[in-house]
Amino acid sequence: LFSADPSLSFGVDLNYRLKGALLVSTSILDFARIGGAISERPCRDSFSRQFHCGTGLAWTDSKDSHIIHTSTTQFKLQLRLLF
Repeated sequence: LFSADPSLSFGVDLNYRLKGALLVSTSILDFARIGGAISERPCRDSFSRQFHCGTGLAWTDSKDSHIIHTSTTQFKLQLRLLF
């Protein structure tokens, strides 16, 4: 069981035509993000024991399996030949 808040991320894409058919494109993706928080709750069995819903591990032993929202900034450089 988990809930995820809506998120909005920003990026920039710049294109520059060098010569007639040669295009250079640079992009910076996810350099800013708003929202997207994730919270996770344990499942419970018939004895009210808590466990991780996805792995079945005891909740206290499952910290390495919890969902962590990571959005890394990416840089992309492309050289395209248009024809």
